[in-house]
Amino acid sequence: MKARNRLVRPLQTALKRSRLTRSVRAVAAGTASTLDVDLSDPELDPGPVFLLVTRSLPAGSPVLARLVGALRSSGTVDDLMDGLIGHDPRRRERCARMVGALRFDPAVPWLGMQLNAAERPVRRAAARALGRIGGARSADLLLGALRTRRLPSSRLVIELSRAAPDLYIESCLQFPQNTAVRAQLAAAAGLRGRRSGIEPLRRLAAEGTERERATACRGLGLISNPEPGPEFRSALAHRAWRVRRAAARALGEIGDRSWLPDLQETLYDPHPSTRYAAARALRLVRTGRTR
Repeated sequence: MKARNRLVRPLQTALKRSRLTRSVRAVAAGTASTLDVDLSDPELDPGPVFLLVTRSLPAGSPVLARLVGALRSSGTVDDLMDGLIGHDPRRRERCARMVGALRFDPAVPWLGMQLNAAERPVRRAAARALGRIGGARSADLLLGALRTRRLPSSRLVIELSRAAPDLYIESCLQFPQNTAVRAQLAAAAGLRGRRSGIEPLRRLAAEGTERERATACRGLGLISNPEPGPEFRSALAHRAWRVRRAAARALGEIGDRSWLPDLQETLYDPHPSTRYAAARALRLVRTGRTR
C-alpha cells in the first residue's frame, strides 16, 4: 500500500498542478473570471504556478489585475492575507510566494513582518516577494533587513536591486545611517546597472573603506561604459589586494584600451589573485570580449 501511495501521490499532485495552471491561464487570457485556490492543500504550492504565468508581466499589468480580481471574488485574497500572519510557517512561506507572483502591493507590510520570522525559508520567501513587488516601501523594508542581518546579504542585495525605485539606492548611499551597509548598497547599485549610479560608486571607490572600494569597483564594472577615472588608478595601487583585484576585474569588464598599460603593470602585483585578474582583464580588453 505504501509503495502504491508513493506512485499515485506524485501523479495526483501533477494533475492538480495542471488543472490550476489551466485555470490561471484562462483568467489571464480573459476567457474565465473565477479562480479558486486551496491554500491548505499540503501537496500543491500555488506560488510557482502563478509565477509561471506572471513572471514577465510588469507591475500594474491588466493581467495581474484580472488574476487578483478573480482571487478576490473567491475569497482567496483574504485567505492569503490571513495566511501571511498565521501560525503555520509553511503556509506563510507559500502565501509570501503567491503574493510575490501576483505583485500584490497591499501585502507589503505583512511581508515586512515576515522578514523577522523565526524560520529562514519564510524570511527568504518574503524578501523575494518584496523584490518582485518593488516600490519604495518594499525597498525600505529590505534595507532595514540589511541592517539587522536576518538574511544573507547577497539575497537582500539582489532583491533590493530589483525593488528599488529610480535614484533610491544612489540617495541611500549618501545617508550617514547607512554607513554600515554602504558596501551592500554599492553592490545593489552595480546590479541595477543604471548610469545614475556611476558618480556615487566613483566616490566610494576613491574614498571608502577597503570593502566599499572593492565593491564599488565591481559595481562600476557591471555598468555599461562607465569611463573609468582616477579612482581606478588609486584602487590599483591600494594596499589591500582585494581592492586591487576588484579594480583589475572591473577594468576587464569595462574594456577601455587606454588602461592596458596599467593592467600590464598589475601583472607584477605581489598577490597571485591580483595578477590572475589582471591577466584575464588584459585578454578581455585585447580581444574585445567584454560585456
